[in-house]
Amino acid sequence: MSENKQKILLLEDDQELAEQITEILSSYDVTCSEAEEKFLQEASNPKYKLILMDFDLKERDGLMIFRELRKKLPLNKVIMFSSSNSIPLAVQATKLGVLDFLRKPFDSEILVNSVGKAIETHEVFDLDFSGLSDTEWLEGVSPVISELLEKIKKLAIDTNDLVIYGEKGISREVIAKILHRHGRNSDRRFSKIDIASFDKNLSEAHFFLTLKELLSFSEEEGIENKNNFPGTIFLSGVDSIPEAFCLSVAHFIKEKKSPVRIILSVCNKERFSGFETLELPPLRLRREDIPIIALSYLIKHAPRIKYISPQVISFLMYYDFPGNYDELRDLIQSASVCFPGAEVLNFKSLPLDVFSFNNVLRNKVFSLKKYNLSEIRSFFEKEFIDVIMWKVNHDPHKASRFLDVPHSVFSERIKTLGLSE
Repeated sequence: MSENKQKILLLEDDQELAEQITEILSSYDVTCSEAEEKFLQEASNPKYKLILMDFDLKERDGLMIFRELRKKLPLNKVIMFSSSNSIPLAVQATKLGVLDFLRKPFDSEILVNSVGKAIETHEVFDLDFSGLSDTEWLEGVSPVISELLEKIKKLAIDTNDLVIYGEKGISREVIAKILHRHGRNSDRRFSKIDIASFDKNLSEAHFFLTLKELLSFSEEEGIENKNNFPGTIFLSGVDSIPEAFCLSVAHFIKEKKSPVRIILSVCNKERFSGFETLELPPLRLRREDIPIIALSYLIKHAPRIKYISPQVISFLMYYDFPGNYDELRDLIQSASVCFPGAEVLNFKSLPLDVFSFNNVLRNKVFSLKKYNLSEIRSFFEKEFIDVIMWKVNHDPHKASRFLDVPHSVFSERIKTLGLSE
C-alpha cells in the first residue's frame, strides 16, 4: 500500500522522535535518515514530495545542513522543527526558504496540517531563460502566455514523463530545457535524441539500445559528477516514425523504472495517450503579444532597424502566421538581410506574398461589425493597392506594371478609391 502513498524524507537522529513522527504521519510513506551524508544523497531522489528536518541534531544544526541542501536542490520543499522557542531562528529559517518552522513537542494536528499544506503548495520562483536561445516568443502580457508560464512552473517541479505538443514553428526544445533547468534533475545534464536520425533499417533496435544506455547511467549509485549523466532526455522527430515504432516507444517509457525524465516533442498528442501533456499556443491566439515579440526579434536579429511602422504592426496583428513564431522571426531576419541599411521596418522590407495579403484582408473584413459585398470589394482593393504602392516606393508606373494593367487605368482607379498617386 505504501506505493500509493506520497513519500516524505525525514532527517532525524533521535530514533524515538522519528518513530513518533512516522506514526503521526501514517497516511504518508516516511523514510527516515539519521546520517547527514546519506540524507543529502537521498534527498536528490525526486520521489519525495516533502522533506522534514530536525534543527536540533547532534553533529550539526539542521539549518547548516539545509543551506547545503538548498545549494544542490533549490526546489525541494522543507519543513523544519526545533525545541527552541526562538523567533529570530524561525524567521531566519523561513527567509532561507523553509516552508514552515514548527516547535517540539508536536501537536499532531498542527504537524499533519502543515505537511498537507506543504505538499499541495507549489514553489514560487521565476523562470530563468538566461543562456537559452529562441525564448523571445515567451515574452508578452496576454492571459495565454501567463497561463503557459504558470503551467511550466508546475510541471518543472513534477517528475512525470511529458508530451509537449503544438503546431509547427514553435520551439518545443527550449521548453524542455526550461523544464529541466528548474526540475528535480537539474544537477544532471540535458540530453537530446532525434529518433528520425537513426538508420531506417535498424532504427528501432538502435534507438532502444541508445536509450537504455542513457537510462542505465542514471541508476549508478554514488556518482560524484552528476552533470556527466542525463537527468532529462528530450525526444524529437517522433512524428516521423511508423505507428508500430511509436507504440513501442510509448510502452517502453511507461514501463521504465529510471528517475530520468523523458520529454517527447510531437505535433499529434493522440499517439501518446495516458501521458501528461503540455500544449504550446499558436501565435494567432496571442495577437496582443505580437508587437512585443516582434520587437524582441527586431532587437536580436535586426538591431540597426529602429522601429516597426504602424502599418506593418497592423498587418502582423491580423495575420494568422501558419508558421507561428518561426515565421515571424524569419520575416524580420529576412528584412534585415535584404535591406541592411533600413532604419524602419515597412512593407518594402517584408518578403510577403499574395496569400499573406489575402489572409490579413479576410481577417480585417471579418472583424468589421457591418459590411456589404460592395464595401468588402472596395476595402480589399484599397488595402491591396496600398501595400503594393509601399513595395514599389509609391511609384505608380511600377505598380501598374506589377499588376499588369495600363497606367491610365490604374491611375483612374486609385483616384476612385481615394488613394494618392
